[in-house]
Amino acid sequence: MTDQEERNESRTQMVSKVGGFGVAMLAICIPLSAIIGDYSHLLAALLPLAVIAGTSVSMVTIWLTSSRKANSREIEELKQQVADLHARLSNLEMMDSYERRLAQREAQAQIQQAPPATPTYSTIMPDVIQPTQPRTERQA
Repeated sequence: MTDQEERNESRTQMVSKVGGFGVAMLAICIPLSAIIGDYSHLLAALLPLAVIAGTSVSMVTIWLTSSRKANSREIEELKQQVADLHARLSNLEMMDSYERRLAQREAQAQIQQAPPATPTYSTIMPDVIQPTQPRTERQA
């Protein structure tokens, strides 16, 4: 059963209990209205209406409040997931910076261990070496 179905089932159970109590109060209210009606017709009419209004307000409140609680629970779960993702991201960034520093150290160690190359004329200025041609006066 999914979380949504569980919430709907719990709401339905609570609303059915309130409805059952409301029906029981109306069953008690009808004979009371007849007894009170001898003294005050207005009070006799208001008693069943008060029971119906109270039951209706209770049912609506149960339905709306449980959906808000479910939404707040989902929000808390999402906040926890975001916090977990931030922690994982910071761990990855830390590992990445450590790997970069390690690679730089290894590269520096390789450079320091390599014997210095003796420069030759061809390695210093390779594009300067060209066959020489005799100069003529026209080229000058």
